[in-house]
Amino acid sequence: DKIIMLPSYFDARAYSLEQVKAEHDLHKLYPQFNIIALLRTEHLSEDEADFVIEVVAKLQKRYVRFGLLIVGPTSLEAPLTAWARDEGVEDHIVFLHSDEDIISFYKTANVCFVISEGDATKALREAAASGALIVSRKIGLAEQVIVDEESGFICHEPTTDYFARKVIDIIEAPGLRESMRIKVQEKAIEIWSEDHLAYLAAIREAWFATLKKI
Repeated sequence: DKIIMLPSYFDARAYSLEQVKAEHDLHKLYPQFNIIALLRTEHLSEDEADFVIEVVAKLQKRYVRFGLLIVGPTSLEAPLTAWARDEGVEDHIVFLHSDEDIISFYKTANVCFVISEGDATKALREAAASGALIVSRKIGLAEQVIVDEESGFICHEPTTDYFARKVIDIIEAPGLRESMRIKVQEKAIEIWSEDHLAYLAAIREAWFATLKKI
């Protein structure tokens, strides 16, 4: 028998239409940084965490006031802090456990990192629907959501040097950034455009189809 699995409901249009709340503008919250990267994560592995720190260390050498905001609960906060201290970038990483206004964070970050396999789907769809500038490893839905070098960057090489170069490309191409924001947001709405009533109708249909088999 065929089993119907519906994806969790996600309202891309709500993210696209949401206005930035001034009190959650990252540059007002963290004025010590003039370039802010956002990493939304709950499932970083140790290797992925090490990758993050190496990328931050490379970028901080180029941008003295570069900062990374890590949003979400992570069991690796202590080792991440220790590794950042070893690399001399402890003051350039901020942990925030609350995602109360994640949309404003996406919209005001200079760039969003998608690094963890475990977070790829959630982070990609939220960032894309918000019109964020995304640099992603080649994981999850990356190639479905992002047209490389047109609506974001997909890292086809698994190295920190390559990832850092793509972040630099997005930061230092002001004419490209606005176009990327628009294109990735349009793609998110195209993929996740089903309205709530249609989604509930699909659940109802699947439920009745299941009952007929009982």
